[in-house]
Amino acid sequence: MATRRVRKGAKCQCTSGCSEKALPGGAMCLKHQHNGCPRVSPVTGSEPPYIPGAYNDSKVTKDNHNCFAYAFNIREDLSVHCSGKDDCTLSFHQPGRGTGFRRFRDVKKIQCPDLLARLYADVPDLTEATFEQKCPVGTSKIALVIDPKNDYHFYRQDRGGLWSHKPGGGSVTNRDAAGNLIYDPAIADRNYKSNKKGSLDYSVFCSYMCAPRSPLATRRVKRGGKRSEHKRSEHKRRRTRRTRTNLR
Repeated sequence: MATRRVRKGAKCQCTSGCSEKALPGGAMCLKHQHNGCPRVSPVTGSEPPYIPGAYNDSKVTKDNHNCFAYAFNIREDLSVHCSGKDDCTLSFHQPGRGTGFRRFRDVKKIQCPDLLARLYADVPDLTEATFEQKCPVGTSKIALVIDPKNDYHFYRQDRGGLWSHKPGGGSVTNRDAAGNLIYDPAIADRNYKSNKKGSLDYSVFCSYMCAPRSPLATRRVKRGGKRSEHKRSEHKRRRTRRTRTNLR
């Protein structure tokens, strides 16, 4: 059995005010693990199930869907585009590419307001939320964070109430930068620099949002733009190919 590396000292994710450390591999400190956490992000029943193999088992699917696509539960059939190709590389889905926004390579700095404007243009039924707010029926919660100098990243809440994400063309996971389960992406460890191998620190939390789960709601979401490269250590293929980002 493979050993998951867990960084010591990861924070308890029950509340931002809890100063205790999370149990290794978990999201809670001993107190909140035993007594339960009073702060809950309610589910609606529209959350996608956590099935990492749906993206991870096919190399073509894994390589060509990023965190943005995963957050909105987009998984395209690429058999036509990649038929007979051993290494098929397409551009990633990018916020604003289907609605006329500039490419990210032409943007000097990643900023929350710009990304939110792109998202509302792409998915007009998207609404902002809080962690403890219940989303409307037919929607479920996602979260947006940024590394202002380099990248954006998305998380989505799964059917069981925990959160997961897909780093770029890497594997879907429900673990944060410290190797712990994700209970609240706003408190979870998002600093991949502290792995001493990664180069990204998603230090800015932008927003929770309620994302519509109808495929028609994401019809404006498009691929586009050159796939740039960032290094994020916890995923093996980033170390072998210096990952392409939009980690995203």
